[in-house]
Amino acid sequence: MVGLLPAGAEANGRFPSAQQVLVGPGRSALTLVVRATFGLVVSDDGGRSFQFLCEDVFEYPDGYDPPLGLGAEGGVLVGVPTGLLGTTGRCAPRRRPELDGYGVVDLTQDGSGRRVYASLLTRDAMPSARVARSDDGGERFVPGPQVFPGVRFDTVDVAPSEPDRVYAAGTDEAGSLGVWRSEDGGQRWARTAARFGGAAQLFLAGVDPSRPAVVYARAVLAEGTADGGGPLATALLRSTDGGESFRELVRTHGPMRGFALAGDGRLWVGGPDARDGLLRSDDDGVGFRRVAPLPVQCLRWHAGALYVCDAFRPRGALLHRWVDGEASASVLVRYDQVTGPPRCAASTPVGALCDARWAGLQRLFAATPQDAAVTDAGPPAPPRPPSDCGCGAGAGRGPPALAVAFILRRRRRPRRGP
Repeated sequence: MVGLLPAGAEANGRFPSAQQVLVGPGRSALTLVVRATFGLVVSDDGGRSFQFLCEDVFEYPDGYDPPLGLGAEGGVLVGVPTGLLGTTGRCAPRRRPELDGYGVVDLTQDGSGRRVYASLLTRDAMPSARVARSDDGGERFVPGPQVFPGVRFDTVDVAPSEPDRVYAAGTDEAGSLGVWRSEDGGQRWARTAARFGGAAQLFLAGVDPSRPAVVYARAVLAEGTADGGGPLATALLRSTDGGESFRELVRTHGPMRGFALAGDGRLWVGGPDARDGLLRSDDDGVGFRRVAPLPVQCLRWHAGALYVCDAFRPRGALLHRWVDGEASASVLVRYDQVTGPPRCAASTPVGALCDARWAGLQRLFAATPQDAAVTDAGPPAPPRPPSDCGCGAGAGRGPPALAVAFILRRRRRPRRGP
């Protein structure tokens, strides 16, 4: 935790932290995008260099954590409370006019980056959920026909092997948590039978790469759970029947900020709590063991490598990469190795807006630990889990008592990775 920072160096007033990473598109790993509390950090050369893009160019306010997507040609998509902006070149993001007037709550794309889904929220007196689809990497979206009055889909996830199968998780008009499923590309949806009485919040974590009915979710547990966990303790849940029922695999002491799966039986979860760190299962979630003490802020598995977001420390790592076969993770980029905004004409949003933001961040990132008055109290937790990140947990499986609470009765017909 930072005790005293240089004046103005916090940029938007929040502690600097990486929150989400996307890699791709497709099997390529040339484009990497990290969402941070101070804007976006983007690499277009496989991680050899990273540049800063400020929040202002994507028209979202300080303190807001936007959902991200990556299109098929490496275009970055950013959801905001008033629609969606995207950029293939890095100088001038443009709006997708068909989504103006909606709040874009979450984004997900298939492995190719061609199919992109957006969870929408209308801006009516009583907001309603809706899901839009793009078949051209996010260049144009078509909102689906079904509208859910009083419902909010906080996360949406597509099955990598079956892009017409989509899952959503959120709250209904009565405030109850639930999961919805579509099997026709988001045209028709039905709520599943799963109920989540022991959870305060529910976020999809991902869908298995080859098994479209295997879905993972993170349940933020209500205060006073069986193991004495606080309100940010989180359980990783898995469904093998398309979201009809869920069973707990593992839980964290603190918030789950990261989840990733390789599709070969390996799962990772992680969190910033010192008791959690980075944990891995090599047996499809039967058991988990701690493999690194990293204060995990997000995770992503892509093309034989695990990407790990880290909490800010002066001269510390922003993003780690753990390549298959290596004994441990290595630092891909430090905070002080991020360079300034791309060289853009002064008439473009990036050229006009980002230099002033970068000046304050550069002073902070280049500071020594003494300059920043860093203590060893550990990084503060972000206000809520990012939509695609999962969890850190104590080793072993979660208590069976909670598992029972999530495998509840089927009442209605069936109706979020890595």
